[in-house]
Amino acid sequence: MNEHEAIWQDIEAVTRLSMDIDERWRDIMGYEGYYQVSNLGRVRSVCRKWRPISRILTARAVNRYGHLAVDLHKDATRWTVTIHRLVASTWIGPCPNGKQVRHGSNGKLDNSVSNLCYGTPSQDQHDRRRDGTHGGRPVRRSDGTEFISATVAAEEMGCTFSNIYNACCSKQKTAVGYTWEFIGPQRKKGTGIPRAVRRSDGIEFESMEQAARETHCLAPSIGRVCQGKRKTHHGYGWEYVNEEIEERNTDAKLPSCNDSNREVFTTHQESIQ
Repeated sequence: MNEHEAIWQDIEAVTRLSMDIDERWRDIMGYEGYYQVSNLGRVRSVCRKWRPISRILTARAVNRYGHLAVDLHKDATRWTVTIHRLVASTWIGPCPNGKQVRHGSNGKLDNSVSNLCYGTPSQDQHDRRRDGTHGGRPVRRSDGTEFISATVAAEEMGCTFSNIYNACCSKQKTAVGYTWEFIGPQRKKGTGIPRAVRRSDGIEFESMEQAARETHCLAPSIGRVCQGKRKTHHGYGWEYVNEEIEERNTDAKLPSCNDSNREVFTTHQESIQ
């Protein structure tokens, strides 16, 4: 049995367990008359003139965390959206600032409203650790206490993510009275330290890659916003948490011309004149 077949067997099992609950449907905001989402986490297209029969959309895994998503079409535009976000926004309400959708004990394949809630990034990190999809780097405090990521450590210690991150990267000696270090193998020589980034609403991420995965953005576009080459990406401003790294990169000197290159350049200028 391959991985795809195993995922769909899990989805069918969760669906069978949920069928004892009455399934109710609501219109998806912005797609009224086109699509609906149920309290059990299923999405269907609404009956229209050219399609008199409604049909359940096929979900598919879209990211490394295994979240299920569907494609919604309207006005010749396709929107790929994860089902747990659709269910939460439709049945729970708008997501508060600084919060994100969490899956309960039934795991990420159960997108029913009873298995979803809003929570902090720290709580979501614990959920991913439980499901085996955690992607952050664990950190260790000088007294031996370990945390699954710098984000979780910062929230439990009552400080900012940048304090823990900079202490792990030796950019500062201590954070909240402790020294800190990353757990696990060191990065290969030449790859450098990952640059942590902060979104304009205050949420911080350990790297642009992590930010792109968790917010469904593009890492290169986040980097261009951090470098000031564009104003926003997906409606948010972005900046580097550790400004020293950015300053080090921007202040790098260009290689100087040697005498032979300077002579060639002078000869070229004379030929033009």
